[in-house]
Amino acid sequence: MSDSSQRQDFLSQLLEVRRAEKSTDRMTEIPLDFWLNVQKLLSVAYSDLMEETSHSPLSRKGDELRLHYQRMKNTTMDILDWRLEKIARQAAGFANIGSPPLNLLPDEMLLFDKLVKTLQEFRAFASPHSTT
Repeated sequence: MSDSSQRQDFLSQLLEVRRAEKSTDRMTEIPLDFWLNVQKLLSVAYSDLMEETSHSPLSRKGDELRLHYQRMKNTTMDILDWRLEKIARQAAGFANIGSPPLNLLPDEMLLFDKLVKTLQEFRAFASPHSTT
């Protein structure tokens, strides 16, 4: 499989995850190594872009690599923003009523637990008699 084909496959996967995240208020299930793969593939795409533009700054291939890298980066940020928003909402809900989260990756669960703890501590501080 060519580099171009691999890049296109990864972008297609990102777009699929973005569509899934955008279409529901719930966390969608993504592979455990999703963020690690995103980091690796964005790094490769950036390296490819830098290598191409260092040799031929105005080449058509450089323009294609730049556009592809930018689309991957923007799509990744959309996914990240939607998942962070969902984690924050779930943490606030859990702090209020104890509803457990679904489909969080291990690193996202750490974030969730820290948010819940912070929200519970703030609630106790701001309204110390609300639970009694």
